[in-house]
Amino acid sequence: MRHVLARLPQAVLVVLGVMVVTFFAIRLTGDPARLMVSLEAGEDQVALIRQEMGFDQPLWRQFARFLARAVRGDFGASLRFKGQPAMAITLERFPATVELTVTALALSVMVSLVLGTIAATRRGSLGDTAAMSLALVGQAMPTFWLGILLILVFAVSLGWLPTSGRGGIEHLVLPAVTLAAYYMARTTRLVRSCMLEVLSQDYVRTARSKGLREVTVVTRHALRNAAIPVVTIVGLDFGHMLGGAVITETVFSWPGVGRLAIESIYARDFPVVLAVVVLVATIFVVVNLTVDLLYVYLDPRIRLR
Repeated sequence: MRHVLARLPQAVLVVLGVMVVTFFAIRLTGDPARLMVSLEAGEDQVALIRQEMGFDQPLWRQFARFLARAVRGDFGASLRFKGQPAMAITLERFPATVELTVTALALSVMVSLVLGTIAATRRGSLGDTAAMSLALVGQAMPTFWLGILLILVFAVSLGWLPTSGRGGIEHLVLPAVTLAAYYMARTTRLVRSCMLEVLSQDYVRTARSKGLREVTVVTRHALRNAAIPVVTIVGLDFGHMLGGAVITETVFSWPGVGRLAIESIYARDFPVVLAVVVLVATIFVVVNLTVDLLYVYLDPRIRLR
């Protein structure tokens, strides 16, 4: 627990750094006051809106005001959704992204553990070659291309699954596979590499010499000791999926925060963009702290130190 508490200040600094970079970066993209008036509005009207919203003040003062409100969860009103709270809009879309991300992550972990373990325990076999070939293809194929390909095959040609939108399980299959493909391929290669290293250790040979079944040796001795690097990468993948589901959500018209962020960036809806980025960054930090706790469970040496 001390190990986790020691990282809390670092986590707070990370979130603060994300807020600083995002705030000043989006302020450099244009004047949001012009988005709140009609195209025929004159400079006097734009200046009035700019003064009412505080956009005429220095950037450092705007950031100080934003930070004072953000720590209370107030990111301001959306410029595009008729004054609705930005965080409320983000949280409304967030369950859709979590649903897609958790499904994709579960699919990635389950498939990669099975394929990576099979490839390591049968090194040089046809199964090993097939698993590594699939992993190579999965890492090389662009996400948007894979999504379009899956739509053409399983939705348009075969008619098995819907092309887009959010609904039942059938709507989740293609987006989850598309989002999980790259991470599944990378984790499969990592599992294979870690398992090959662990299987050559003395304690594994000792377990086999005691007459334990191969399944027991692999699952109880080898896989657990090979899990720490895998847990690290899976924790990072969860954060990357949350923030990187933009392409998948756009291709499949999935109503999540990734798609909301893209639409808000195009519309220069600064409050919503900030709310999305800060929410995803905070969850990413929380996931990393959770991974630290899993380290203690998987490796007692950390707890002893």
